[in-house]
Formats: sequence, C-alpha cells, structure tokens
Amino acid sequence: SQRLYDFTFRRMELALRETGTGDLGVARHARAMMKAFYGRLVTYNACESDDDWRAALARNVYGTVENPVVPDGMIAYARGLGQTQVSLDSKAAGATFPAA
Repeated sequence: SQRLYDFTFRRMELALRETGTGDLGVARHARAMMKAFYGRLVTYNACESDDDWRAALARNVYGTVENPVVPDGMIAYARGLGQTQVSLDSKAAGATFPAA
C-alpha cells in the first residue's frame, strides 16, 4: 500500500509539472492535494450509515451543486470500494508500481 501511495503522488507531481506548474507551485499544489486526499480518507473511514455516506459523497463529489441527490447505487459502490482489498505479490507490485 505504501508503494501505491508513493506512486500515486509521484504521478500527481509529474502531472502538475506537465501542466506548467512551476517548481515553487508544485509543493503548494501537492500539499493541497494531499490535504484533500487525507480529508476524504478520514471522512470515508468514519462513515457508518447511509446518511453519513450520503453527506460525505454530496460534499466531495457534487461540491457546490445545490441540493444534490446522491443515488443509493453510489453509496453501495463507495461502501464496496472501501471493503475491497487487493493483494499483490512483490513481483507484481514492482512491475505495476516501479520504485523509480
């Protein structure tokens, strides 16, 4: 899981650079993305009821939309993703998420 995390944020940094973000801006943007990532991680881990999921998804997916309707299927999908565990052996992980 650490390699996946490292790989993801390394790719985010590269994407920022490719879109023209300067060296000084990369750290600021990366910090904001990490804050958003951790905020969602904590929020989703704390969801216990459909109402909790509905509120979290309305805020994080629909953002500024007034009175969003979060479909029950989206809640079921989000719950299912949270319960999914992926097992990678070290060889497969090395091929999928290179260290460099």
